[in-house]
Amino acid sequence: AMVGMSALRQICILLALILPFIVSDHQRTERRLSNDVCRAVTATAHKINASPKTFTFRCRPGDDCGGVGDRLGGVIGGAFYAFLHDRSFRIIWPGLDQIFIPGALNWTFDATALKIPFFDQKGEEIDKTRISHNVGGLIYTDVTGENVGVVNDLNTRQIVNQTAVAIMEKYQHIYFHSNRGPNDEMYAQVRDKNKWPTVGSVQDSYAAAFLCTFEAMFRPAEPFLKSEYKSFGRQPMSFKHLLKIVEDANTTSVAFHHRVDDGTASSNGAGDLISDHAIGNMISIAQRHSPAGKKINLFFISNSVHSMHKVMNSTLLKSGFEQIFCQQLTATIHVAEAGPKAILSTMQAMRDWWVMRMSDVLI
Repeated sequence: AMVGMSALRQICILLALILPFIVSDHQRTERRLSNDVCRAVTATAHKINASPKTFTFRCRPGDDCGGVGDRLGGVIGGAFYAFLHDRSFRIIWPGLDQIFIPGALNWTFDATALKIPFFDQKGEEIDKTRISHNVGGLIYTDVTGENVGVVNDLNTRQIVNQTAVAIMEKYQHIYFHSNRGPNDEMYAQVRDKNKWPTVGSVQDSYAAAFLCTFEAMFRPAEPFLKSEYKSFGRQPMSFKHLLKIVEDANTTSVAFHHRVDDGTASSNGAGDLISDHAIGNMISIAQRHSPAGKKINLFFISNSVHSMHKVMNSTLLKSGFEQIFCQQLTATIHVAEAGPKAILSTMQAMRDWWVMRMSDVLI
């Protein structure tokens, strides 16, 4: 359920790419993953892990290693390509192992162990050099004479384009960058090839496969769970402790995601301010989807500092919810480098994502 006339702007790239199907009013127990679909995805993941052909995602150094939504969408799109073409799927993303550990799909990258050429004739990292220096371009190239290709800006239009696929499939090893998740056409190809079951509507099946793929790839790492969560007006707590509040069976957890474009959010203007109408709808939607008499906690997630302050100081919201949480943005949202700052940025964003993932109601 989206509210207000700025609804489209409120759909976070992260949400649109990773969980387009969870923006709903289902209770947590009603939106559990399909066991049949997840078993099928896991079986496919185990199968491709052993493939001698590889497909390796590289977050683009100097630009994207501190981002989340686009990049994780690209990761899932890459995994679907690997499922479709029987390639071992890997990820090069400095610091990601502090947030996630592999699930059934082992995405860890070790060039020596995997026997993947990693340096060109000049001793430079193959993927890093070409991806960084060709932003926005598309390259298919045998960079070392050793059957290695680089695709700088992969998207699902290329993945389902048979001419492009034929070129990519010439190479045993491929490094790629992407910021697009799989589209319906690609999902259908992967589903049919691997004989994945369907559940409900076509969109339900796509959604289940998308999330089951994420679950097959990622488990929260201990540094992520132990990281500090600081909400406005509250003492810092471990993120693990916050998740206990989110998952408390005695309360209904409601996550409201409000997003404006980054330029507006950083302009110090009023254009990013959440509307009174949206605030009113938070309460009505939350009450509609919570059992009568059950206490409700609100988790407000936004990239607008103005809106955060408005929500945290709203007398109306304080009267409608038992507790209100809103993570302060203590790390830079986008970091143009790989390193500690990028890790903090990614971890900050993933804390909010994880809250949305675990809440009973997501608006």
